Amino acid sequence: MPDRPRLTAEDIHDAVFHTPPFGKRGYNEDQVDEFLDALEAKFTDPGSPQLAWLTPEAVSGRTFGTPPIGKRGYNKDDVDTLLRLAAADLARLLHAQPARDALPMTPPPPGAAMAAEIARVHFAKPPFLRRGYRETQVDDYLDALAAKFRDPQDPAVAWLTPEALGEASFAPAPRGSAGYRIDDVDRFLVHCREELTRLLRDLP
Repeated sequence: MPDRPRLTAEDIHDAVFHTPPFGKRGYNEDQVDEFLDALEAKFTDPGSPQLAWLTPEAVSGRTFGTPPIGKRGYNKDDVDTLLRLAAADLARLLHAQPARDALPMTPPPPGAAMAAEIARVHFAKPPFLRRGYRETQVDDYLDALAAKFRDPQDPAVAWLTPEALGEASFAPAPRGSAGYRIDDVDRFLVHCREELTRLLRDLP
């Protein structure tokens, strides 16, 4: 059996997904689209330092939230199939890369990967009839947290210690808005606190 054609950046850009079967909900369309934008860029420039986090393992292990109430989202099987093929082809693509990575490069700051993770994070909506955290407050806090990981010694975010992170609190979403799911945000902040503690401990 002949090998299938390898995926290209154009294939990823042009990917189309069915709606899920009746009565089932698929993946959040905005989350999938944003990830595929990054994946398209990765296939365009596999050696981009800004996309070093996007490994075959990160592609095959990617998951997405459910779509907002009233939307069906993308068919999960369609998306998972594309990501499985993309992970395999990305592995081949990276293996075939010329040794530009062998050239001397300035290593990224220790907190760069975590700052990128914060920039990519998505939170689900709270359960029906529940209100989550106010999105603007969470987003502003995460912007400051990403800045802290990029430069732990920046005086502008000196207040953002692991202890302060453990005490972070947010107002409920305004009436008419669902907000971010509370347990998703809290769980992510616990992860961030652990990573920030490790980062500050290892500073010279």
